[in-house]
Amino acid sequence: ALEVSNIQGDMKWIGKSSQKTCEVEIKLFQAASVTMVRPPDSSLTANVSNVIIECQTTDGYPKPITRASVKSSLQTRYLDAEESSTTGPGTYHYKFKPTLDDGGRIDVSCVTQQYIGSKLINAKNDVRESVVNFPPQPKQPME
Repeated sequence: ALEVSNIQGDMKWIGKSSQKTCEVEIKLFQAASVTMVRPPDSSLTANVSNVIIECQTTDGYPKPITRASVKSSLQTRYLDAEESSTTGPGTYHYKFKPTLDDGGRIDVSCVTQQYIGSKLINAKNDVRESVVNFPPQPKQPME
């Protein structure tokens, strides 16, 4: 029989039997979450300037994978991130330029996913909607 005599931080158990003391470390699932702390404006203009969004992920176990995407009616683009050292760990900045192909409504998402092996065990997202407008076009003389 094994008697558990001490639990430290819900992760390490120390127990003893009549003959031995043993220490077992158990890693428990901890769900991560994600928040878009710097969302895009609700109205964007195509092909004018870059838009920067910022996603913040809470730590979890297994370690979460964080990414961002831009989804239009034609396509979904996944954005490359840079982890920010100035705003803290788990904070990622993403940059994209709205294009003419994005014309209309787009969904900009921050997503965090956790896997055990290849099995997805947790996914959270924060989605914001923006409208991409076409820039003013030059007037052409009428003939």
